[in-house]
Amino acid sequence: MKLISSVTAMLLLPLAVTFAQTRFTQRSLPDVTDNYQSGLRLYYKTWADLNDAQKRVSPWAGDWYRYDVARGQMDLLERTWQDGSFARDQVTQAIGDLEFVLNNNHLAPQDRKILEGDREQLLDLRLRYSP
Repeated sequence: MKLISSVTAMLLLPLAVTFAQTRFTQRSLPDVTDNYQSGLRLYYKTWADLNDAQKRVSPWAGDWYRYDVARGQMDLLERTWQDGSFARDQVTQAIGDLEFVLNNNHLAPQDRKILEGDREQLLDLRLRYSP
């Protein structure tokens, strides 16, 4: 019985070490540096930042609508990035929707700063990866 336990432990040890070394980011994505994952992380981060900002907003229907539209555009970008049909006009629309939130919503100063950073990253993504 001890022999079986020892053999099992030896077989599972490399798996446990590999799992322990894997770092995970927001939404449990592996922390990798390739362009594909970088784009997905940007979409997820922007979506989460919009969601966090909405939690601190006053209950104005227009603000909620603009958040929903911007998050919907981020969902569309995620799908097109994943299936390889990413296009410049889609990211331009996402940037426009995010700017609409920045220009018209009631935002806390820290949320404004975070969302402005997200906008800059989307602008950079558009320059680097769109045809």
